[in-house]
Amino acid sequence: MKGICHFKDEKSYEGNFSIQIPLIKSTFKGREDVFAIRWEKGNKSGYMPAYFYDPYMYRTHKMKGGTFQNYKDKTYLQLSDKEIAKHLNGEQQIGVYPLLIDNTSWFLVADFDKENWMEECNKFIVTCSERNIPTYLERSRSGNGGHVWIFFKQPYPAIRSRKIFISILEQSGAFFLCLIKAPVLTGCSLTRIFFQVKVWEI
Repeated sequence: MKGICHFKDEKSYEGNFSIQIPLIKSTFKGREDVFAIRWEKGNKSGYMPAYFYDPYMYRTHKMKGGTFQNYKDKTYLQLSDKEIAKHLNGEQQIGVYPLLIDNTSWFLVADFDKENWMEECNKFIVTCSERNIPTYLERSRSGNGGHVWIFFKQPYPAIRSRKIFISILEQSGAFFLCLIKAPVLTGCSLTRIFFQVKVWEI
């Protein structure tokens, strides 16, 4: 999938969101050296890292049979105030990579889908409340699911937060844990735990 090219003469919107941008940056902390951007092609869509590259050089590379994947003259775009402002302005939809270089994260998000997603979200939230763990429920982009957010006071090891998360799910009775080499979630509306990319659905 083709990347995203940014030019230096783009307009600046940071001043229009002087309150929102610091709030977003202080709440949804993740990697700042890279961010994800939404792409659409036909009936397909997804998220990929945003890159800076020379479109003319890439066109030459493509004419020689190259692809964006093997195009080397590209670099990650940093998560700047400008990019967040463009997200808030509706020009693009971006997401943060929660998992830091040292395998820790500032927050954890669980994605619940399927018909009984609301019931299982509620079970999970109640169990967290019993453990004095604050949670925040967000409706998913499709409207047919929910995301449960848990924030940490400091970066927390992902391997430990995942174990705690699964323990809470077991206690809530939201799913059956099937051990086959690695934990597999079955009979449950939980589809994933976000460590790769989380989108700000604002």
